[in-house]
Amino acid sequence: MSTPTEESNSAAQAASAAQAASGAQTGSITAELSADHVRINKLWEDTLAALAREDFAAVHSRSKEFIAAARRHLEAENDLLFPAIEAKTGLTDSGPTWAMRQEHHEIERMLKGLDALPTVQERWTAIQAVEGQPIDPSALLRSHQGKEEAVLYPMADRLLGADAARDLVARIRSIRN
Repeated sequence: MSTPTEESNSAAQAASAAQAASGAQTGSITAELSADHVRINKLWEDTLAALAREDFAAVHSRSKEFIAAARRHLEAENDLLFPAIEAKTGLTDSGPTWAMRQEHHEIERMLKGLDALPTVQERWTAIQAVEGQPIDPSALLRSHQGKEEAVLYPMADRLLGADAARDLVARIRSIRN
């Protein structure tokens, strides 16, 4: 049975996902990449739930999907979004994209630490992979995604304009597919 707080969090996540999904059709960067965050977070939550149940087949499949989805997301931002923002701002060695690239390096280190999850056969090894991280993976993702959704993505939508944002979203989607 869930608590009122858990129900409230679930309702908020569902509302956020619905808002992001409906906005993604407009072609905004904010909507598209925020919806991707929701999908990535769900894969991580599913991985942790499978680990708690000691369902290693699900741990393997979900963690593999999570790691791949997170890496594709980082690739889309590093290779497409950040250069588009930098072309408009002229900032490459400082500014918001520089800061996000630094965090992406940290996330990639976290993902490397989680690379063992798709093959673990016992709970202790899986727990060590998750808890052995310098920063809790869930907290790292929440912190990073919050900055992108509140600052970076809206800035990109404003800087690029609607047409260029739609074009960029189409290119981002091609990386994910």
